Amino acid sequence: VVDRLMEAVDILHSPHTLVVIPDDPRLGEYREEFAGLIGTLQEHPSEGPDDTPGFAGSRKVSGTDNLREDLEDDSGDRVDAHAFLKARLMDFLIGDKDRHSGQWRWARFPDGDGHTWLPVPEDRDQAFIHFNGFAMSLARLGLPKQILFEGKYPNLIGMTINGWELDREFLAELDRSDWDAAVAAFQDELPDTVIEEAVRRLPPPYYALVGERLDAALKARRDALPEYAGRYYALITTHAEIWATDEDELATFEHLANGDLRVRISSTEDGAQEPPYFERTYRAAETREVRLYLRGGEDRAEVAGAAGAVRLHIDGGGGDDTFVNTSGAAASDTRFYDYRGDNRFDTGPGARVDERPYRRPPGSAMTNARYALDWGVQPGFLPLFAANPENGLFLGGVVRRTHFGFRKDPFAVRHAFGAGMATTGFRPFVSYTVQFRDVWSGLDAHVHTEYSGVEGTRFSGFGNDTRTPESSSFYRLQQSHFLLAPSFELRRGAEPQHASADGMEALRSEWMAAFGPIVK
Repeated sequence: VVDRLMEAVDILHSPHTLVVIPDDPRLGEYREEFAGLIGTLQEHPSEGPDDTPGFAGSRKVSGTDNLREDLEDDSGDRVDAHAFLKARLMDFLIGDKDRHSGQWRWARFPDGDGHTWLPVPEDRDQAFIHFNGFAMSLARLGLPKQILFEGKYPNLIGMTINGWELDREFLAELDRSDWDAAVAAFQDELPDTVIEEAVRRLPPPYYALVGERLDAALKARRDALPEYAGRYYALITTHAEIWATDEDELATFEHLANGDLRVRISSTEDGAQEPPYFERTYRAAETREVRLYLRGGEDRAEVAGAAGAVRLHIDGGGGDDTFVNTSGAAASDTRFYDYRGDNRFDTGPGARVDERPYRRPPGSAMTNARYALDWGVQPGFLPLFAANPENGLFLGGVVRRTHFGFRKDPFAVRHAFGAGMATTGFRPFVSYTVQFRDVWSGLDAHVHTEYSGVEGTRFSGFGNDTRTPESSSFYRLQQSHFLLAPSFELRRGAEPQHASADGMEALRSEWMAAFGPIVK
């Protein structure tokens, strides 16, 4: 449809052009539906025909899925992490929260024996998004993605969650100094004059409505960017991921005396070790855990050095792999995973080995992510307002914190705290539930405790012939109870229900567990 429109409307002079679609016969079958409408035409970055230069001179432009295939096939193909970080900083500045893998294209350029891929951001329909109003302020309690665009930055989770998957994969090689330098350069390229000129390009009537506010907000967000980007760096660095390729590779991990972890990955195709294509030192003060996915090929992973402060998970993927541990790290801090191929494990002082088949669970459609969350902490809150003759007005809510972990489906630990108060007699209700996933293989642990002062029943005597001459409240028997219920759950057979990234279904379940009897 877009190609037809571009043929019919020969006025595309910029990446985004606002047009009135003419009543043109060249629209063909789409003429009746589109003629006369206002629309936006967006240039679609693509390579030229017959291997000729296309967008920005590139001879290949791919979507994210095709890019991943190329990155997996050849260690000589790499995403320009600095360019990608700069693009993400622009997302923060303009409040574009919808930056999942489907919102990018990637232009390939020769780089020595391989290629560098540059990011091309697309689909800016949620830039400057502003979910204001009372209803949205309530929705944000459980849906942090309902952000506001204003001078101060919104909730970090809501602003960034759609981009976590790509950011953790494509920014893995950049340390804190790289981020700080990128933020400083980004600010230098956006002096007040540039922002003012950009905002002035709005149509005059629209500038009169929002121009000054937009100008002030952009300048404030630019100035606050170092702190906000620093918080995001800290978030995605605590549990770092590294994705290798299908080539034969050598991955070395060295625990340094100060607790840091040095990682190098090199291709060993045809028996010759190439210079590292990935090299980074993870700081113990920033990173708790590093995960390496070696994918295919005959790979070798070596862990050495002093006692480790950074936990290691190394997944061999396909192929015949070798794992060697000579470090002084505790057994719980070095784990090898591989169930495919003819593998060799040298656990050394005590690395653990897991050869159980495993498939990473799918992610939530709401975040357009390939995989469900397996790192970090997700908070949530859901309020309760109820009224009935027994308790009068009941006000309460559930606060939840879900902790995710490596191969912990759909979470590692979940805490839920519920509290409320009935206005009749000011009687309280308090509950706490904690769930531990996989304390042993397939075995979960639960503890639920609660105190309720809002229970009640009516007693009007024994037998079927009792009479109730008094008012209903006369026969009401007020009760209070305390409950402590530890339990274990053994899971067999059925796949677990994976938590969505927004967590609303799980939060509703906890809300009903805590307050269901009160609502009824």
